[in-house]
Amino acid sequence: MSKFSLGWLRNLFVPIIILSVLFVAFGAYYLYWVPNRQRHLDDRGFRYLKTLSDQLRLTINTYDKMMDNAMNAGVTKKDLPAYLNLTVPQLTVPEDSEANHAIDPELNKYGDPPTIAIEADEGTHFLYLAFGYGDKPKTKSNQRVVRTDLEALVNGLLGPAELIPFDVVLLARSDGRVIFQKSLSGVEIAQLKNLEDVSGTRTGKDVKQIDASSLSTSSQLEEVKIAGARYRLYSQPLQIGFLPAKAAERSDDQGEPTWVLCGMVRADHFRSESQLIPYSYILTMLAAILLAAASYPFLRLRSE
Repeated sequence: MSKFSLGWLRNLFVPIIILSVLFVAFGAYYLYWVPNRQRHLDDRGFRYLKTLSDQLRLTINTYDKMMDNAMNAGVTKKDLPAYLNLTVPQLTVPEDSEANHAIDPELNKYGDPPTIAIEADEGTHFLYLAFGYGDKPKTKSNQRVVRTDLEALVNGLLGPAELIPFDVVLLARSDGRVIFQKSLSGVEIAQLKNLEDVSGTRTGKDVKQIDASSLSTSSQLEEVKIAGARYRLYSQPLQIGFLPAKAAERSDDQGEPTWVLCGMVRADHFRSESQLIPYSYILTMLAAILLAAASYPFLRLRSE
């Protein structure tokens, strides 16, 4: 009877080992790997936005330094377009009518550092920088206005589409109005504050909209619904450091405008990527199962 019981247990050795390996593997996968992978993807999203915001801020400050160099070199207002074309082709000198539309001449918001404004023209958003130099910066002869294609600027910093960790990248004002977007999934967004917030629990059929003003205060992670699909919304405040050319665009006590840089990834894409099993994990499980299976014939020989 004891030999029969011992033989029976030896026959169950391999199935028990395989089930134990699978149990431990799936437990480690769901309790450790998936949560750790999700934290890694969230951190990656915020790192990407932080790097992009630093590059935008650095580029705009570089434009300020290039204009200072032009004035120090004695470049006249007439020669400025040719100078910019040779040194900073991303900057152009707008027509007076375009400059007056972006920089209200009655407010006379020119200075060094410059004031900034964003205006849409022919389907493109332009960033205007208004400089005022010398002892009399409000004198028209001492004023310079240049602009750059904001969408081309951000697109150039984003890099190849396959390296972007988001389905949608947005740049918005502090009030939530979108001034740039690149959508790999095809969705279009005009205003952040109109997005449906599904981060928390809702009671009944009440629809909660996202608080766009809170996005400009700190980095945040929200979950929103667009066109019936859930998206994870990563936001990063972007403070340029220049005063706005229009008083209505001031967004904090210092008057400096704060933009919001956002990245959005579909929740199902995020879930799929976080649940990817690495090859090393699969190979380890297979090795343990094959080892248990290979030991089975030796157990049978020993029992006989």
